[in-house]
Amino acid sequence: ACLWYLSEQGFPVTGVDFSRTALHRAQTLLDKRQQQAQLIHASLTDLPMPDESYSLIIDLGGTASIPAEYLTDCFNHIY
Repeated sequence: ACLWYLSEQGFPVTGVDFSRTALHRAQTLLDKRQQQAQLIHASLTDLPMPDESYSLIIDLGGTASIPAEYLTDCFNHIY
């Protein structure tokens, strides 16, 4: 929901998910609403973006699925 809404407001947006099914569903919704977003298949513990790529990151439950022993590394990488 955040992807299409922020895209609709004119922001460049990127969606990241480990689930190809979730990415497919996101693309279907974006297409239906005629919105654009970059969708990336990746794990939150190994993001492929260079440092300082984004000014805002919104997490809608992605980090809730990461085992506790990886959370510190995940948040450090996001930071």
